[in-house]
Amino acid sequence: MEIQILIGAGAAVLIVMFAVRGLRRKKKRRLREEVFFGLYVNLMETYGYYYWVVMGTASEDDPAIQEKMKTLRNMISNQSSELQNASIYQDIFDLFNKNALRPRELYKGCGELVERLGRYIEKYYPKVARRIEAMGFEAGKIVNAPGFLDWVPTSKKKW
Repeated sequence: MEIQILIGAGAAVLIVMFAVRGLRRKKKRRLREEVFFGLYVNLMETYGYYYWVVMGTASEDDPAIQEKMKTLRNMISNQSSELQNASIYQDIFDLFNKNALRPRELYKGCGELVERLGRYIEKYYPKVARRIEAMGFEAGKIVNAPGFLDWVPTSKKKW
């Protein structure tokens, strides 16, 4: 009788341990998904700002653009540092820590990172991919990046 109680108690402890481990994994995955989603959105917004600068409708020297870009770079840096094990971390780090790059190079680099991150998210994090698609973007494809911004150019350029 005592042996059955001990076996039952041991089994209960094992079940609780596995349940706690499963909950921790689920929470860790959810946090990682949030980081990937935030990183994707911030890279997309950065890509959009560089679009306006490259197209000539905004100046890179505009204080509003500089402040927004500084904020976005800091956010991207913080988010990507949480993903140091992911292969894209080093590429993000390299792109945003080179001071000599011109807006056109940053625009192109951001576009490539957004596409690559979108493919990665689509493959490994389908819930995040569905959230991105619900926003009007397709993971892995850049669609209407400038329309995603809260800023529009002050002057209209005639093409």
